[in-house]
Amino acid sequence: MSHFSERSCKVVSESEGLGENDINHYSAQLHRDWRTEEGVLRRELGFRDMDEAHSFAGDIKELAEKQGHFPDMRLSYGTLEVILETSEVDGHHENDFIMASKIDRLEKRFQSNV
Repeated sequence: MSHFSERSCKVVSESEGLGENDINHYSAQLHRDWRTEEGVLRRELGFRDMDEAHSFAGDIKELAEKQGHFPDMRLSYGTLEVILETSEVDGHHENDFIMASKIDRLEKRFQSNV
């Protein structure tokens, strides 16, 4: 099976929610700051200033458009909170973990360029 960051989000069926074992397995493949809570994946990322945080939010927006899976983002000075959820299922979906993994990779490239 390929790494999540190499996979693409897919159309969601209501019956595709993840069980606890899958959630734990998939979470272990993400950056340690991702949290699973109440059916969402959540991570807060820190940046030097508002401009960096805003720029990274723009990068996530482009990624989300390509994947068709859109996170909620909360931007404040030097901080970007990313929240991933799939409303079609009651809980977590594989797409949430795919996007989280892609955001992790995007962050590594972003940090190496600043």
